[in-house]
Amino acid sequence: MTRRAGFTIIEVVVVLLVLGVVGVVVVAMAPSFNVFQATPEAEVIKGHLRYAQTMAMDTNTVWGINIAAGSYTLFNTITGSNPYLPGVGSATATLPAGMSITAGIVSFDKWGTPYTDSLGTVIQNAGGYRDFTLTLGTTTVVIQISDNTGFIP
Repeated sequence: MTRRAGFTIIEVVVVLLVLGVVGVVVVAMAPSFNVFQATPEAEVIKGHLRYAQTMAMDTNTVWGINIAAGSYTLFNTITGSNPYLPGVGSATATLPAGMSITAGIVSFDKWGTPYTDSLGTVIQNAGGYRDFTLTLGTTTVVIQISDNTGFIP
């Protein structure tokens, strides 16, 4: 007699049951996956902050970002208009539904130094970071801007 290779019906049923249990566990953990949505959005905001800082240093004028609870806007004090954010197609970027960020203003002077007002006159306190907290559900991601240097880690 020759032996036929293959899986028995019992083996197939056991594999399907194991996959079903793993699927249920993954779906039950879905709310904890907010970190996978909040972290990339924080990186986009950091990129826009770096863009404002770079433009301030390139043009020798004050550039910044005005952060509201559910959106943020790029501004330039010389032109009086709000230039477009890169990759957004407008001056204002809206955060995804359910996501919020602590409000505030960050402006940069021609040296890239961060300020807390739109005119670039009130410098951040020395010796630390200015924090903006991005929140999605129970997940928080902190965006930091170094005082004096303007470094955004």
